[in-house]
Amino acid sequence: MTSRRLDLSQILSVASRYGENGAPGCSEEAMSLILRVFFILAGSVTALFVARDSLNFDVMQMFVAILLVIALLLAGSLWSLWRQT
Repeated sequence: MTSRRLDLSQILSVASRYGENGAPGCSEEAMSLILRVFFILAGSVTALFVARDSLNFDVMQMFVAILLVIALLLAGSLWSLWRQT
């Protein structure tokens, strides 16, 4: 069995291909876009119940954004279970 040695340049080229966290295809721009969409939705839903100039609007917006993420994950899970049956 032959052992293969890796250069530092080979390691760095693999690291740059997969990004810092090692996930292929996951970029900061995509995550930023997804979070912005959730915050836009959360801001519009929160504005229905809390005044925008209220001191706790940002806290309520974050709470609604978390609820939207949970609802999306729950809907995806239920849809996956429904498709299996």
